[in-house]
Amino acid sequence: MRSETVRKEDLSRVEWDDSYFKYCEFDEFDLEGNIACSDFVSCTFNKIDWYWGFFSGANFIRCRFVDCVFRGCSFGDARFVDCELTRCQFVNDNLGGACNFDGAAAYGCTLLETAGFDPATVRG
Repeated sequence: MRSETVRKEDLSRVEWDDSYFKYCEFDEFDLEGNIACSDFVSCTFNKIDWYWGFFSGANFIRCRFVDCVFRGCSFGDARFVDCELTRCQFVNDNLGGACNFDGAAAYGCTLLETAGFDPATVRG
């Protein structure tokens, strides 16, 4: 998918797993579950609330995250390169399970008012 905007009404047509997204904007939706082990290049995530997402092995390259909440999501072996995260939260799910960053790596990321994501400890 290239240069598209994805909103709540578009979610049924998105193939999240093993896909390639470039210059896409993901805008204001809530999502529960789903495997999103894909490549995201120069994408923007705006006001996304994602519960129990599975991003294992995903690549986020030059992506922007603004006002997003990830609840109990798994980012195992994911890579964040030159990303900007503004007012984002990586929080526990309703059962107390934290977001998982086992084996994840973050390089050159900028965090502004973001909680639960620490590039110093998110290293493979």
